[in-house]
Amino acid sequence: MAKACSLPGKQDDGRETVEMTLPAVITVDLRLNEPRYVTLPNLMKAKKKPLMLMAAESIDVDISPRYRTLIVAEPAERKQARWSRTLLA
Repeated sequence: MAKACSLPGKQDDGRETVEMTLPAVITVDLRLNEPRYVTLPNLMKAKKKPLMLMAAESIDVDISPRYRTLIVAEPAERKQARWSRTLLA
């Protein structure tokens, strides 16, 4: 497990990289969620690249179920709605 992290950041006069030990509090800018749109040439290049398939055991990931289903049942039947005579007049 990592004990430190290195983060790139923008400053008014350029870029800087900050290194810190963990645990740490990190804040971000509003521009973090600006989407990057894929261009068609890059999409075509990505299609040609091979996919590397890995078994979960080879990268030490626990994929065992964390929840257990106790019961599955349909909801109770609902009663039919009735109209009030005062609202219909």
